[in-house]
Amino acid sequence: MQVIRLTETPVPAATSTVPPTITPSPTIFTPGPTPTPFMTQTPGPTETPQPTLNMPYEDVSGLLQGVCFKYLAALDGQMLTFDSPGDLNAFYNAVNDSKKCIGPVQRRDFDFSNKQAILLIAVDRPPSGYKNLLSVAKSP
Repeated sequence: MQVIRLTETPVPAATSTVPPTITPSPTIFTPGPTPTPFMTQTPGPTETPQPTLNMPYEDVSGLLQGVCFKYLAALDGQMLTFDSPGDLNAFYNAVNDSKKCIGPVQRRDFDFSNKQAILLIAVDRPPSGYKNLLSVAKSP
């Protein structure tokens, strides 16, 4: 068993009757660290603009519109050069003859009077589809 005794202590009496005086003295102020708020506002994400074909060439990637991925995947890393409407028609015939695409490919027109079409095929594997498709038209 434990016994606890409570006793009352008297209030201490003032020992000096002279009031204290404050003497001004120069003090050097050194700033301490500034508090940082706990929660800070993080800026939201911004949309990255898509790169543009910033070359003096016309974009001719539309010539491949409608050509299926399965056929283009077989051309990965190849450069296609079309100098005439006959070259372009031969390409479309090859696509149709391959039977890799469902149905015939829609043929596109291109003005070969003073330029040629050059396409570099670079593909990624499905499901992402085209990785990079560089296409330009330049004067011969």
